[in-house]
Amino acid sequence: MDEEPERAKRWEGGYERTWEVLKEDESGSLKATVEEILFQVIESHGQVRLGMMRHLHVVIDCSRSMDDHDLKPNRLTSTLKLMESFVDEYFDQNPISQLGIITTKNKRAEKLTDLAGNPKNHIVALKKAVTTLCVGEPSLYNSLNLAIQTLKHMPGHTSREILIVLSSLTTCDPANISELIKTLKALKVRVSVIGLSAEVRVCTVLTRETGGSYHVILDESHFKELLMLHVKPPPASSSSECSLIRMGFPPHIIASLNNQDAKPSFSMSHLDSSSGAGLSLGGYFCPQCQAKYTELPVECKVCGLTLVSAPHLARSFHHLFPLAAFTESPVDGLQNDRKHSQIYRDTRSSALALPMSRMLNAIVAVCPDLGIGMDGQLPWHPVRLNKEFKHFRKMTATPSVEGKQNVVIMGRKTWFSIPEKNRPLNNRINIVLSRECRATPAGAHHLAPDFSSALRLVETELAERTDQVWVIGGSSLYKELMQFPGTSRLFITRIMKQFECDTFLPEISLDKYRLLPQFPGVPHELQEENGIQYRFEVYESIDELCI
Repeated sequence: MDEEPERAKRWEGGYERTWEVLKEDESGSLKATVEEILFQVIESHGQVRLGMMRHLHVVIDCSRSMDDHDLKPNRLTSTLKLMESFVDEYFDQNPISQLGIITTKNKRAEKLTDLAGNPKNHIVALKKAVTTLCVGEPSLYNSLNLAIQTLKHMPGHTSREILIVLSSLTTCDPANISELIKTLKALKVRVSVIGLSAEVRVCTVLTRETGGSYHVILDESHFKELLMLHVKPPPASSSSECSLIRMGFPPHIIASLNNQDAKPSFSMSHLDSSSGAGLSLGGYFCPQCQAKYTELPVECKVCGLTLVSAPHLARSFHHLFPLAAFTESPVDGLQNDRKHSQIYRDTRSSALALPMSRMLNAIVAVCPDLGIGMDGQLPWHPVRLNKEFKHFRKMTATPSVEGKQNVVIMGRKTWFSIPEKNRPLNNRINIVLSRECRATPAGAHHLAPDFSSALRLVETELAERTDQVWVIGGSSLYKELMQFPGTSRLFITRIMKQFECDTFLPEISLDKYRLLPQFPGVPHELQEENGIQYRFEVYESIDELCI
């Protein structure tokens, strides 16, 4: 190996005589020097484009040196705990990237998790690895070679990275690691090392040749800082193979157990998985070759198409175009902006304040998978659940104040799904939401463009006539109510039998809603009609301090 400069051998060099950079001006102030340093940092990093898609293998040393107690309770437990935080942060900043974990001990290297985009699987594996017995010596060669077997098949427009957490000062390799370093360099694999003991020469050369970084920790907090440095995507290579990337956006298809044509099948993700193959009905199907996968993002093993979800891609987009450097604006120039901002906040506050004065209610019947509809009908159509329908009518049509009427708010599709002879729902004020309808649908009492407009209508024009407000569908309207500020209740009928559905209720967050043990007028016993069992539940939003 080539001899590196003497200074590069000393990991302490990065902390040596740094105070000489700061120089006082004639008045004794350091402000000018600090501003110059910040300007240089902005200039050097402002125009760097970061990569969106990453493939990272993390190699964790599990040799006997990881049993040392300089990190509490020992190096292994401390490392695994910090790695859990790293995995969460990595996928938060790199939604369409993948990560895999390799452990090395006793001169061998083994995959703890395969290269995948699901953080939960990695975190579960890290928690289980706490009981790992620390024995023998690590093998850098075997670890790097195992990672290469996967990374070499990754497309050229993605970054290929290896991060090694090394505790031992020795490595037991079966072959010349210099040749492997050349292979890594040829494959454009960036290798970085975090040392837990001291600087090791082979790691210095490895990181220098592959363009990675090498640091040795000072303590546990420094260890965490060094790990988090690898969360941010690396600069995109100027020699990327392509600038335009073909991607597929497969929907998540869930097959019903009642569908006789639905057949369980294997996922392509299980081909190289150590957890074994598993049959399932649903999954993500490649739009080009129809290959099945259980999670995203992934590179299709059949046709090579990159499969991602649209939200993940949107979250990654900011890496393509870094924010421009901050420019300070004079306070005087912001006075008008502040006035406009205050007017906007006042207008928005008054718009939101109106619906806050009364409880909002939603009522819906759901299947076990939260399905609420199929082809514009109830999932169990044509079977009728008369007692459940009577419960719906009783809750929505019975006001708590004599002489007033309840309001039912529904979307356009929900309105037209009601049989014409039953429109409008009697003894209730029917408000239909639609941006497409130019006139109020025949039979409906009022038309509103959106949910907020309907609530304003209730609190102004209809305030003297109305009592309770009920949302009765569809899916997007339920979601808007569940996210709306203020107090609300969800009256849920839990159907115990699964039916095929194409419309679903959003997940009920237990951080925002609590299940009430009982509610006046709502039976708590198990109900059954026509061979279908169901139960009534009531959820109430948890009061939060509004700031």
